Amino acid sequence: MGPRFCMLLLGVALVCAPGQAASSADNGPWLNALTTAFVLLDLTTGDLDGDGRDESVICYRHDIATTDLGSGIVILQGTGAASKPVFHVQLDGALCEKVRVNNKRLGILLAGNKQLTWTYGEEIRFRGDKLSTVQIKDVTASSTLDSNHSPQKATDNDLATSWAEGATGTGIGQTLTVRLQKAVDVGSIAIYCGDGTNQRSFFDRNRVHRGSIQTKTEADLGDSAAGVDFSALGIDSIGDHIEFTCENKPAVTYVGIHRRGVVEVQIRVDSVYLGDKKDDTHIAEIEIVTVLDPAQTLDRAKDLKKKGEVLPKTATSKMPTAPDVDVDSATKKLDDDGRSIVPDDF
Repeated sequence: MGPRFCMLLLGVALVCAPGQAASSADNGPWLNALTTAFVLLDLTTGDLDGDGRDESVICYRHDIATTDLGSGIVILQGTGAASKPVFHVQLDGALCEKVRVNNKRLGILLAGNKQLTWTYGEEIRFRGDKLSTVQIKDVTASSTLDSNHSPQKATDNDLATSWAEGATGTGIGQTLTVRLQKAVDVGSIAIYCGDGTNQRSFFDRNRVHRGSIQTKTEADLGDSAAGVDFSALGIDSIGDHIEFTCENKPAVTYVGIHRRGVVEVQIRVDSVYLGDKKDDTHIAEIEIVTVLDPAQTLDRAKDLKKKGEVLPKTATSKMPTAPDVDVDSATKKLDDDGRSIVPDDF
């Protein structure tokens, strides 16, 4: 029996249909997903963190069909199928064109002949580093299969580990919730919608077919200044709600979010592809991608001088000097001859 996807229809019955499997690319699921979701403009390599191993830096822009003018910078660690994102931000209103690595510094050429320079340990902090762009406070789930598939496995940047729900049935309606240490502006969220151990494990177990993402701000959760917590009062807060669909293949899916001040992300399983052997639904990884406003990008970028605008020092030093001119004597001679440098009818 081939893979199937099943959907809870009007809360009553499961509707199943055949699905198709697809093998993962040699480039790895993360680079593959970036290529699918965005338009890649440039890729360079270099050792940013000084560990003796090169990272890959990718510059991309949103698809031209989208209404958002923006782009992104991704840093991948590792090579091929083992590569994984350790830094990922999107730029609001700024388009990157090229990226270059020089030791621990990253140069970013923006449209309009502007350049940003970021340094590892300052503007660039890898995932898991102190003061990284996204700091996770805790991860919880509505149910968990066992200790080997805890909710934290979905945010450890390792596709070989995954969260698995432990409810009776197919996992429809189960949720995974990520709470952040501080509010961030979220541009996109990436989800690996199944078991990422290998292709066989992916199809053996349930994986997400359709899901929904709720992003919540402090205001959605209550009033911290007044000491009001909606959840403590038994009030179910509702944030922005975005639906997404995953293909029936081992792959990462990027979902556009575009919301400011997010402190909580909740992912809900709305329908699943049924596994060949197991009935538990898995999510291997979640990546939260922050978006930087112009104050952090365009306002800090420097204008690049056009080629040829400034002469080399050697050329400047050889420029001939203008001869000294006795202006007063020249003017007196004109007057003595009855001529003038000023018209008589002026």
